[in-house]
Amino acid sequence: MKKFKFRFQSVEDVKRREEDAKREHLALANRTLQDQETALAGLHTLRDDCQRRIVEQATAGRLNAAEITLSHLYLQKVAGDIQRQRAQVARMQQEVETRRELLLQAAQERKMFESLKARDRAAHLYEENKQEQALMDEIAGRQKSS
Repeated sequence: MKKFKFRFQSVEDVKRREEDAKREHLALANRTLQDQETALAGLHTLRDDCQRRIVEQATAGRLNAAEITLSHLYLQKVAGDIQRQRAQVARMQQEVETRRELLLQAAQERKMFESLKARDRAAHLYEENKQEQALMDEIAGRQKSS
């Protein structure tokens, strides 16, 4: 009997490679998102530390008007950095979601080919069994006539 050969094997292989590539892209986007979230957390920590130092120095009476103004300007800069970083995190979250959807779509396409392959294999086995049964029936018929 002839060996089973899936007619769309090359397409299935391409779909599998595409899925693997999209899985890697998703992993990279997730790592980038984590980096962006870490940077945002760092900015929050920087702001909180700066505010705490200002309060400590103000209560100790060690701040003059110029230092208060500079501290306020610095806190405004950090607040702007936080806003920009939040926007960057939001963009990366959207990117992760987009890549997740692309991966899901690629996985569905690959599974479609796997399903088709399973059906083709089952049809191939059915035909093999049918041919084998016909051969057995022919052999049995020859033995009866002899």
